[in-house]
Amino acid sequence: MYCKRCHTKMREEKRSFHKQRKWICPKCGSVRFEKIGVKREPIDRVSKDRDSNL
Repeated sequence: MYCKRCHTKMREEKRSFHKQRKWICPKCGSVRFEKIGVKREPIDRVSKDRDSNL
């Protein structure tokens, strides 16, 4: 992951923090979090009732 401010490569904290990865920029010290968990499938926006009438 790269820092939004200075565009340098961030380092990952050793431990997790509330089911999130903590990334710290070594240059400017900004912190970002990345969620750890189940990847969800995208929601199908088309209603099934409309498709059944075709």
